[in-house]
Amino acid sequence: MAPGRYTVALAKRVDGVVTALGEPQTFAVAPLDSGVAPRSPAVVAFQQKTAALQRALLGANAVANETMSRIQVLKRAIQETPSADDKLAAEVRRVEGRLREIQMSFSGDPTRSRRSEPTPPSLVNRVNGIANSLWSNTMEDATATQKRQYEIAAAELGGLLDRLRGLVEQDIKRVEEQAETAGVPWTSGRVPVWKP
Repeated sequence: MAPGRYTVALAKRVDGVVTALGEPQTFAVAPLDSGVAPRSPAVVAFQQKTAALQRALLGANAVANETMSRIQVLKRAIQETPSADDKLAAEVRRVEGRLREIQMSFSGDPTRSRRSEPTPPSLVNRVNGIANSLWSNTMEDATATQKRQYEIAAAELGGLLDRLRGLVEQDIKRVEEQAETAGVPWTSGRVPVWKP
C-alpha cells in the first residue's frame, strides 16, 4: 500500500441488505523504508510496467491451463463416442499439442524439470524474478539484467497471446462445434444444440 491517509469502513451483508458496522476509521500509512531515499519515478514506472506485464502473463497462463482442462475433457468425450470420426480425435490432439507449446513458453517444460534437466527460463520465471527482486529487495533502479528480462518477456508475450487467442476463440470453438455435430456428450464450455 502506498504511503498516505486512508479511510476504511466495515459492513455486513445479510440477504442482500448491507448494514454499516461502526464508524469509518481514518489512518496513515508510513513507508517502512523511512530514512531511505524514496524510489525514483523511473523505478516506480518500471515496477508498474512489470506489474502490468505480470498481470497479463499470469492471466494468459491461467486461460491456457483452463483451456487445457477443457481439451482433456473434450478429448475423453470424443474417445468414448463411437460415432465420432477419427479426424475429430486427431484434430483435438493437434490443438492440444499447440496449447502445450504455449504453456511451455509460459511456464517451462515440466517433464524436463522433473528429471532435473536444465531448462531455459520461462516467461513466468523471468517476470517473477524481476518482481521478487525489484519490488521487495531494493530501492535502486532496475539492473540491466532485469530490464533485459522484461524486454524478452514483453516481446514474447505479444505473439503468444495472439496464438492463445486464436486457439481459444477459433480452434477450440471449431473442434467443439464438430464434437456437437458428431453427438459427443456435452463438455464444459460448449452450449448444446437442441433441435426438436
